[in-house]
Amino acid sequence: MASVTDAIITSRLDGIRIGILHHSGSKLVREGYLIDSMADLWKGRGAEVVDIVGTDTPVPVDLLLLHVDVSVVPEAYRRFAQTHSRVINLSAVDIRKRNYLEDLVGVDDESSGPVIVKSNLNHGGLPERLVGPPPSGPARLVAGIRRGLRRRLGLVNEIRFKSDYEIFPDRVSVPARRFSDGSVIQRF
Repeated sequence: MASVTDAIITSRLDGIRIGILHHSGSKLVREGYLIDSMADLWKGRGAEVVDIVGTDTPVPVDLLLLHVDVSVVPEAYRRFAQTHSRVINLSAVDIRKRNYLEDLVGVDDESSGPVIVKSNLNHGGLPERLVGPPPSGPARLVAGIRRGLRRRLGLVNEIRFKSDYEIFPDRVSVPARRFSDGSVIQRF
């Protein structure tokens, strides 16, 4: 692998058009993501950066960055990306934890030491919730109250946020339902 030199780091990107493909339901697009800083860097080096939201309209770009931000990239976005000659992240289309973590603990594993229970989905499934239709005001309020009460009573079923992650002293202490509800149990 070639070493990175100052010449490479400071090279210009004049005339290069970089497209960032986002989910059609994205509300934030780049705000709050590392990709926003990267886009600023590319622009500073002369590139044109284009946000592509959804797959309805083909946009000619020299390089496409697949940034759909859900745990499993929908097939339509994969097909759209494959129509471009240069694509970043085309192989990162399923980032559920079970696909890449190596220190998972199963129900029958002999595990000593603490374990953590997490959502299998990226960021607790928050990206999936952000691209879906928002709940109505009253429904959202009722769901929030119900969720807070269930959490206080220790009845949280779904892991939706990092604050819902649970740490146990060992595998035996993990509730049996966690091994079958889509959660991942990892050595901690």
